[in-house]
Amino acid sequence: MKGYEAGAQVCLRVWGISLEEALPILDAKGYPRGEHTGQTMPEQGRVLSDVVFQISHPEWRAVAKIAFNYLAHVAGANFALLPSFNEVRRYIRHDDRPESRLVKYAPPVHVERQSKGRALLAHFVTVERHGDSVIGQVSLLCRFRYAVLLSRGGLTLDFPLQSGHIFDLEGRKVVPISPPPLQ
Repeated sequence: MKGYEAGAQVCLRVWGISLEEALPILDAKGYPRGEHTGQTMPEQGRVLSDVVFQISHPEWRAVAKIAFNYLAHVAGANFALLPSFNEVRRYIRHDDRPESRLVKYAPPVHVERQSKGRALLAHFVTVERHGDSVIGQVSLLCRFRYAVLLSRGGLTLDFPLQSGHIFDLEGRKVVPISPPPLQ
């Protein structure tokens, strides 16, 4: 196995299949079969866990880049190169942080899968005009949603700017959507 010294003892934990099903798969992939020391059965039902992490500038810059790239895709590179977008572009490229944040957390939007009545496992990205500003939204797994201020204002548009797409991970489809309202 890569990353381990020859003869090192490695503990493997397998979910979703039995040990009897897992061993031939591991053998076929070249994992050496060691001594089986025990097996723990998980409790039935959901396993609850707390994950604590801090979202900061590296993640916000990545989210801003996703929204900005989507803007360039739907409105064109020449539009995205306008001076009105210099502030967000400097933040993305050089970590030049403005006095007020360009990326803010927004409450997630619950999207249900129509046929199954359960939450959709998907990402979405949108851009739209708000007055003379441009706002992007990025949602990851429909659990985290961020609003990105792409342009603070002073932008005159001679075309409607409102676009969005949802990326259905289970159905493996990309579908156009209208941007959900920001609260």
